Amino acid sequence: MLGVQLTDILIIILVAVIIFAPMRLPQMVRGLKSMFSEFRKEVRQNDTAADSPKNKSKGR
Repeated sequence: MLGVQLTDILIIILVAVIIFAPMRLPQMVRGLKSMFSEFRKEVRQNDTAADSPKNKSKGR
């Protein structure tokens, strides 16, 4: 691969994260937080909808 090893690529990625992370990290964390909160809300809604009496089968 043109003399570039996996460790070289990982070091380049690590340096890029260290340089650009202070600017973008807060935005990324906010996005992840909203994504997880939306996911939990949807799971709770699906659980309550599945537990409602009209959705339960009669057990034949």
